[in-house]
Amino acid sequence: MNFNDTQNDNSYKKIKLNLNEKAYICNKNIRLFDVIDSTNNYLLEYAKKGSIEHGSVVIAYEQTAGKGRLGRSFYSPPETGLYMSILIETTALNKEFSENPTLITVFVAVAAARAIEKKCNIQAKIKWVNDLYYEQKKICGILTEGIFNKGKIKTSVIGIGINLCTNNFPNELAGKAGSIFSCKELPDNFRLELAEEILNNLFDVVLYAEKTQIIDEYKEKSCILGSVVKVISNSESYEAKAIDISFDGELVIEHTNGQKAFLKTGEISLKFT
Repeated sequence: MNFNDTQNDNSYKKIKLNLNEKAYICNKNIRLFDVIDSTNNYLLEYAKKGSIEHGSVVIAYEQTAGKGRLGRSFYSPPETGLYMSILIETTALNKEFSENPTLITVFVAVAAARAIEKKCNIQAKIKWVNDLYYEQKKICGILTEGIFNKGKIKTSVIGIGINLCTNNFPNELAGKAGSIFSCKELPDNFRLELAEEILNNLFDVVLYAEKTQIIDEYKEKSCILGSVVKVISNSESYEAKAIDISFDGELVIEHTNGQKAFLKTGEISLKFT
């Protein structure tokens, strides 16, 4: 089934990207918006109605209600970033994805980092579990949301927001958020070229990559392992050393008393020096 066209905003355009064989399924349903409330919300709405299929993609140049983890908003101003969401039928992929949303995010983070490194010629680093950093500032956030059936994730909507050339951040983001380019350096059509690269890498990773390889690459790209981090979990906060990423994508920490713990969820912050 396809999108229900009668309910679409007039600003969308149907497009095709130059995708490889692994990601080519996406070309059946790619929508480009000048502005949208949230790319994730758009796909989730249609997924819940059953009127959308595996590999559907929404790309926007602006979001008015961009979403981040833990109920936060994701600043998505016009013409300065890439905001996109991809729907995948989780049960059609690796069985572990339907039981472990953290693992999905880990795989997508590696795919996004690869794409940014290739197209932007920078080395993106990963802050567990879902952020990419460049020059010690956040340049990309990933939000995985799912539709569950009998306790398993039947459908996943993966949102990726990238700050390409945003420089004037709100006060609450100043000092934390960064961008890859200055706006004068951003080539024409670059957003769609980067979207192509992300999709090519994402489907390569989720369909064909070995789990061990992705976990190892995730750890190699980590900007927190070996550092003391602030952990915020269950309304409490404490400091611990980040020492590893488990085979299931959990963050392994070491408390000040030497005791180890595995974090499946939670928030961490890292003080750069």
